[in-house]
Amino acid sequence: MWASWVYDNPGIDSDNDSLFGEYRLCCLDTLIDYIDTPQTETLKIDTHWLYNQCDTFWYKGDNVPDFRGASPPPSPASWAVCGCTLSR
Repeated sequence: MWASWVYDNPGIDSDNDSLFGEYRLCCLDTLIDYIDTPQTETLKIDTHWLYNQCDTFWYKGDNVPDFRGASPPPSPASWAVCGCTLSR
């Protein structure tokens, strides 16, 4: 799986055609928006859900090779300065 992700990175548009690959939505927080009873069927109750928080999980690339692996984290923007004095 990792080798295929390095070959073709999921969620990355390699050739600028607005295709990022295949994904799955994982919705964790839901509320009942309203409950509806269709007029044609009185015994059927339809519940409409309202999704508050969804996360996108990319699992397949756009079929264009990327050959990009994990990169190192960026360097910190701070510097360490010694507050001591040197004497000879």
